[in-house]
Amino acid sequence: MSRPPWNWSRVFRLAVMAPSLAALVGFAGTAGADGSAATAAAASPSTTGPVVEARMRSASAHYRAGRLTDAIRDLTTAAALEPRNSRVRFMLGNAMFRGQRHREAANAYRAALALEPDQPDAQLNLGFVLHRRGDTQGALAAWRQAVELSRRDPMARAALALGEHAAGNADAALFHLSIAIYLEAETERRAYYEQDFRWKKEDVAAIEAMAQKLTAPSSN
Repeated sequence: MSRPPWNWSRVFRLAVMAPSLAALVGFAGTAGADGSAATAAAASPSTTGPVVEARMRSASAHYRAGRLTDAIRDLTTAAALEPRNSRVRFMLGNAMFRGQRHREAANAYRAALALEPDQPDAQLNLGFVLHRRGDTQGALAAWRQAVELSRRDPMARAALALGEHAAGNADAALFHLSIAIYLEAETERRAYYEQDFRWKKEDVAAIEAMAQKLTAPSSN
């Protein structure tokens, strides 16, 4: 009989029964509780003026409504007004990414990172853009850096597992996926990654295959 479709909740119980994983995740660093935008906002190296704040609020409303052209217009204007605002660059990258403008999204994320290198979410999203463009090694490097910056972020770990899998590093992929599973259980987050625009169906299938291998009953 075939196995049911994988999701995090099926493997939480298995993960928390593996105490050896605790030693692997007992290091400093936490992910932002409310997602990428909050992390990038905190990291912005400049004080945002009222005109740019208004543009960012407008862009956020357009983004949520799916009006990406309008969001990109507002954020491009904001970036011109405050070229050293990393938060604007990060948001512009997100809008470009969602609009399938991957080259421009990568440039925006790199600009954000040039202004403020210690942004795990910018590294994470840069990795997704590069992965989408077929740059396996570039994506892997970005995801490794994201994990270095935020070691307790399960999404960064799962992305790194995907990158290692794409690069043919099966053992490393399973290693990072096991940590991602542990961290999901520890933080009680229920992130169904297939609902995130950054993940493609084939990405989820690759992660699912690794999770099934990791949680399969031992033949010993």
